[in-house]
Amino acid sequence: SVAGSFEDVSLSIAAGECLGIYGFVGAGHQALAHAIAGAVRPTRGNVTVAERGRLATGSVHNAVQAGVVLVAADRASTVVHGAEV
Repeated sequence: SVAGSFEDVSLSIAAGECLGIYGFVGAGHQALAHAIAGAVRPTRGNVTVAERGRLATGSVHNAVQAGVVLVAADRASTVVHGAEV
């Protein structure tokens, strides 16, 4: 959960799958994607990757190391620490 954006979301994604999240402006989908990718620290909950276990929240580096990457709607704002996209 991220206070004021979304709460109590649960997703299961199999290895090799890509997840796309969309919605109306202000619906919380962007905050959800940023929280999963470590760009926003959730106020409650966690992100777990089967092979890596629970990820440190709010860490883009840890998310990338676990294979979680955010491709923002505005591709110019997509950031992967230590790599050019």
